[in-house]
Amino acid sequence: AARAEAYAAARGLAPQAVDAYHYAVFGVYIVSLDEAAPHDVWAIDTGHPHLYLDDQTGEVLMATIPGQGTPGDVFLQVQFPLHSGRIGGLAGRILIAVAGVALAVVSVTGVVIWWRKRRARRQVAARETAAARKGPASARV
Repeated sequence: AARAEAYAAARGLAPQAVDAYHYAVFGVYIVSLDEAAPHDVWAIDTGHPHLYLDDQTGEVLMATIPGQGTPGDVFLQVQFPLHSGRIGGLAGRILIAVAGVALAVVSVTGVVIWWRKRRARRQVAARETAAARKGPASARV
C-alpha cells in the first residue's frame, strides 16, 4: 500500500488507500484510493481510482483513474455510476430509487390487471356455457 500511495501522490491523486485486494491467481494487488475531494453527497461520483500492483515486486502495472483513458475506457468507467445513480449525486440516487419503485408498482399493476381480465373472461365463458345448455330463448316458449 505504501508504494501505491507514493505512486498516487506523485501523480496528484489522493494518496490515501481505502481498500486493497490480493488476487494471488493473477499475482496482483488492487488498491483503491480515496477520492481527491472530501465526500459530498451532491457531487458527481464516478468512482475511486484503482492501482494494480505486481504482488512480487510492487511495481505499478496499471492505473485506472475515473474520467481518464480512451473513450472506450471512460464509457466503461461510467456504466456503474450511471446505473446506480452515483453519477448524478444525491439527485441521481433519488431518481434511480424512484424509478425502481415505479418499476415495481407497474409490474404489480400489470399482474393485477391481467388477473381481473382473466377472471372476467372466465365469467363470460361460464355465462355463455350456461346459456348454451338452456338452449335458445325462442325454443323455451
